[in-house]
Amino acid sequence: MNTNQRRHSLFLYLALGAGLFVTILVGLISRSGVQSWTFRIIYALMCIAFVIDSIRHLCPYKFNRLPLALMQIGLVVSLAGGAVAGQLREEEELKVYEGTTETFRTLNVTLNDFIMDTYPNGRPKRFASDLVVRTADGKETSGIIEVNHPLSVGGWKIYQYDYDSDAGADSAYSILGMVREPLQGVMLAGILLMLAAAVLLLVTSRQAGKTTSGQATADNPQIGNNKSSNRKYLWIIWGCAMFALVFFLFIVFSPQIVSKMPVPALQSPWFAPHVLIYILAYAMAAVSAVMAVWLLVCGQKRRERTGLGACDAFARAAFAFITIGMLFGALWAERAWGGYWSWDPKETWAGITWLAYLLFLHIREKNPEAQRTALWICIFAFLCLLMCWQGINLLPSARADSIHLY
Repeated sequence: MNTNQRRHSLFLYLALGAGLFVTILVGLISRSGVQSWTFRIIYALMCIAFVIDSIRHLCPYKFNRLPLALMQIGLVVSLAGGAVAGQLREEEELKVYEGTTETFRTLNVTLNDFIMDTYPNGRPKRFASDLVVRTADGKETSGIIEVNHPLSVGGWKIYQYDYDSDAGADSAYSILGMVREPLQGVMLAGILLMLAAAVLLLVTSRQAGKTTSGQATADNPQIGNNKSSNRKYLWIIWGCAMFALVFFLFIVFSPQIVSKMPVPALQSPWFAPHVLIYILAYAMAAVSAVMAVWLLVCGQKRRERTGLGACDAFARAAFAFITIGMLFGALWAERAWGGYWSWDPKETWAGITWLAYLLFLHIREKNPEAQRTALWICIFAFLCLLMCWQGINLLPSARADSIHLY
């Protein structure tokens, strides 16, 4: 590694480390921290570091280096689009009583009927609004909106937000969310780039494993030559993927096994793939963390003999599935609440986990000799994943305003 490469790598590590640190603070304290200039400046520097690193990944071009570059470019597009869209975003709540019409900007919104179905214990199974919306030019649009099923009229999306919870099924009004976000398509483009990169990460896992192991072969020719071992671990990864697919199909055709009384927000086609992919990610991450602990305990000679190939493969697969699961959640959130990302504590810790695994991958690629550092980061990333899964339930900030605690 020459001087320029070392300088660029140091800048990337510092920017990514700082981004991870401030995001942890936001996850522990309050989502309002994202509005601070410190947070914004650090994230801007992190985006610059990602752009520089992506260019270096693609020049000269190698196919197995494409996924990480594409992933970082997608993230930068999403963050940039989200930052600008956040300034242009318009969102207001509109309370409409049954049989009345409320004027909102250039729209006239009439609530014909508020509909609620309940479970035997009285919990809401479904709540919806039968609406008629008229634009300034006289165009009329009617439809029933509910959670996960908004209505688009005149450049606005109308979401079912709430109702009179004290009255329940007898609620006389409905609370609608009126949302307009002109640059939402930019964020969607970034999300699609990241999804494509995650798939490529899985496709190129064998070549990447050879590359990260092969970088150290000058000092130890045994490293990276255990092809049968790499093949075995690759089949384990794809076997787990097929196992997840079987469960996915099972849940799709037998949704009652998930929950007999899911809240309306969970009644979405995104529920099964989002949860199952994350379960698979948890499994991959757990295996990589256990192997990281074992490699730290067993010593340098054992690490050199294995080349960390197995740990790398599982961590790489975990990162790919975490990315897919997180972005499926973002697409689901847009359908349910009108935005891909809201820095909810659950979302924030998902982002922290994602950044931690990204840091691990960069260290393994750029500094293969820093094995102990990489292994400790792999363990730290898994602890972040556990925090995202269950730990946030203990945070006061999550208990106060998280929409992910059902």
